[in-house]
Amino acid sequence: MEYKAFADGVKDFFSRCDDFFCREGNLNGARFSVLSLRGVTSRDFIAESVLRPMLNKDIASFNGDFGSLLECPSITAVDTVHSAADFIAKGETLVLIQ
Repeated sequence: MEYKAFADGVKDFFSRCDDFFCREGNLNGARFSVLSLRGVTSRDFIAESVLRPMLNKDIASFNGDFGSLLECPSITAVDTVHSAADFIAKGETLVLIQ
């Protein structure tokens, strides 16, 4: 599924959830989204394991290998909006990169 359609599908799924947040941005010409639930996922974890590593690497040449980009103890791939929503509901953070 295309980046925008996937991100929009997850945002629609959580549209009535006040704790859902989505941070979107551009780094070196690459669009990214970080999606999670407030109060369930640590802001420090997101900053240290997701955002800071992305700022220190060239995500414009991202080839799909999240392990080489992020500093997370485990990385799980999801391929549907429903599996992404389940993932987020369990307190995980979803990272999308176009």
